[in-house]
Amino acid sequence: MSINLNSIKSETMKPTTINSLPEELLEKIFSNLSEIDLQATACVNRDISRSVIAAANFSEPHSIRNFIQILIQRLHGEIFPGAREQLVRISHNIRFHHFVNLRLLKEDILEVKAKLINILKILDEKTLQNLSENIYPPRFLEDIFELVPIEIERDEGISIYHEARRAAALRSISTVLAQGNIDRAIEVATSIPQKDIRGDGLSYISRALAQEGNIDRAIEVATLIPQKDIRGDGLSDISRVLVKGGNMDRAIEVATLIPQKNRRGCMFSYISRTLAEGGNIDRAIEVATLIPNEDIRGGRLSDISSTLAQGGNIDRAIEVATSISDEAIKEQALSHISQSFVVN
Repeated sequence: MSINLNSIKSETMKPTTINSLPEELLEKIFSNLSEIDLQATACVNRDISRSVIAAANFSEPHSIRNFIQILIQRLHGEIFPGAREQLVRISHNIRFHHFVNLRLLKEDILEVKAKLINILKILDEKTLQNLSENIYPPRFLEDIFELVPIEIERDEGISIYHEARRAAALRSISTVLAQGNIDRAIEVATSIPQKDIRGDGLSYISRALAQEGNIDRAIEVATLIPQKDIRGDGLSDISRVLVKGGNMDRAIEVATLIPQKNRRGCMFSYISRTLAEGGNIDRAIEVATLIPNEDIRGGRLSDISSTLAQGGNIDRAIEVATSISDEAIKEQALSHISQSFVVN
């Protein structure tokens, strides 16, 4: 009896192709390819493309997260607490998505890369060099350490450019102001395209107007400032000028326009203190109640209560102290009244 070995071989042994390999093995193979080779492999056929993308969707986020964990371990907790905290936040936000192609995956990775570069930029040169020499970045991040000093130089260049533009703009405004042409100065400032420089210019004009006593126009210009913080500073300056001039009603009116809660609270506190020092306790209390911050309001009312107690007006002092919403500050204010009462 004869046996056809060729027939058995053809029936029992099927040719092995890359598509028949398990996903785990494919992932291992593809992890050794460079970014360019990976993209080229994905173009072979649809089956291989799907395998490459599936492997990359898992392996790339995993390797980037590992890279971030190593960075966190390498950075001293007491020296770089902020950087470590930001890195932890980025690591937690990395998710295993199912991108349909490598381009979308790469875009997602490049967003993470940009965030990492911004964190690395705050490190000193020695620390950055140490990280570069001891950590090997994953695929798509291979040049991250080389990019950091380039980005720092770019930021410095932009900063110098903006400072030069700001100085030039302010010189132009100053020249126009010196000629007494306020309308032209405002026109020059509002024409500045950069929001931060435009805000500085308008703040400069507003301050000059307030110092000259042209309060209405100063307020008008201050409200044109696009940035909340600079606008708040400008309105605070105007309010202070009014307080020094004794125009408390107008000072309060301007203070209410300050957009930042803390800055507004500090301004009301300043007005209240000035009123109290001038002996106008009732108005000082009234203004103190306008302070939006509980701690600042409580501190101001506590000071007023103490002033009343030292002046022998114990009943009114207790009334003011008990109106304080912060329990700790209220307790302290009542304690001061008690001590004052004993002394008296």
